[in-house]
Amino acid sequence: MKKLLALILTAALTLSLVACGGGGTGDTNTPSGGNGGATSTDTPNGGGEDSTSSVTKEELLEQATKCSAATINNDTLDNVARAKQTYCGKTLLIKGQITEIGADHITMGAGNTNIEVYLQTEDIVNLEYKQFVTIVGNVGEEITEGTLAPGIPQKVYIYEVRSAYFVTDKYEYTGTPKSENDSFPGAWNVEFPGNPYLKLVYFDESIDVSQYERKEITFSAKNVDDKYYDAVITETPPEEPIENRIKTFSHDDRNFFKEYVQDMEPMSADVIQAILTDTTFSMRNNYGGDGDGTHTITFRADGTLDATYISKGEERVMYVSWRMEDNLVICVSETDERTFTPYQFDETRYLLIDTKGDYSMVLTQQ
Repeated sequence: MKKLLALILTAALTLSLVACGGGGTGDTNTPSGGNGGATSTDTPNGGGEDSTSSVTKEELLEQATKCSAATINNDTLDNVARAKQTYCGKTLLIKGQITEIGADHITMGAGNTNIEVYLQTEDIVNLEYKQFVTIVGNVGEEITEGTLAPGIPQKVYIYEVRSAYFVTDKYEYTGTPKSENDSFPGAWNVEFPGNPYLKLVYFDESIDVSQYERKEITFSAKNVDDKYYDAVITETPPEEPIENRIKTFSHDDRNFFKEYVQDMEPMSADVIQAILTDTTFSMRNNYGGDGDGTHTITFRADGTLDATYISKGEERVMYVSWRMEDNLVICVSETDERTFTPYQFDETRYLLIDTKGDYSMVLTQQ
């Protein structure tokens, strides 16, 4: 009897264990309420989307509408509802100035509008505050409102751009290099069309900007807080015929002629002295003066010079005497003297190239 009872209890216990394990699938690693262990993958640009649905920069550029942060701001202030229809949910190519840099995004600000752009970290770390950049990306469906700063009630409209990419930070500009800037080593003072203020432009060190001094050029550069960096010249003015340069020789041509004579043989002392002595020349040089800048100069046999010009209606003296030393012409003013290397340009014209400074001249026999 006892043996039979034990067999019955054992059978009952076995049936109970089978019932508890019934319906099992073997997926013991799946957490309750989980998604089978799958995790979403953020896009490289902070989009928070599955990587398989991300769009490449090239694809965005093909469909993007070009605009600027300033235009978006103006349109938003004019009519928020219309701006929402125009920009929200669209793919845009936006140029603007950076007003804030965060860990995962930059803010391109203009007026009362902030455009928050989520970019890859490797792009963000290379950007600067107040730098102009162009990005491409998808604008969110809504315009949110905020305030300019805590305690300041001024309203700010905020656009959010995710799935965004950095496009460029270099743009083309047209300007005229005026002079090197003494206070900022490596920078040139450049005049932009229609702007009375000179801008600082840092050209690539390999570029000899002096040959374009006072000549309009086109260059590509980064713009950071209205200063221009890594500038590369993309278009230079057409080469002016040498004959024109001779006739209108001025301060702007001094570097050109220094290079022009590099392959020329200087005139000998005997020849140049015979040509200069007791001869009056029409002279073009770096001096200003009234009229077209043409003066006269006479090299007298007694070593004196008759070299005057009129500036602002007043007669002024350039040089008072001259002499030859080796193959060089020395012209002496009331305060100092200058040394020139003589070259013959043609049968009646001669180049006196200043060996140190900017006082070269073109002499034409009268």
